[in-house]
Amino acid sequence: AMRAAQFEQAARLFEKALSQRPYDVPSHFALAIAAMHLGDVRRAREQLELAEQNSTTPKSRAIYAAKLRHLKSLNN
Repeated sequence: AMRAAQFEQAARLFEKALSQRPYDVPSHFALAIAAMHLGDVRRAREQLELAEQNSTTPKSRAIYAAKLRHLKSLNN
């Protein structure tokens, strides 16, 4: 759905996935991307925070923390 730029549909699909697997880091990240494309920066930030919090390795936590810092820097 994201390749076709149907970000609203993609967001709904990732929300559904997260309702079944709330700790699924890739779904949080994908929902953050969809939210950004829809102009919902607050939601994108929340999803990146959840991706960082639910990451299981220091490397992935660092990656999501960096993405979150970048997003915050765009809104200052």
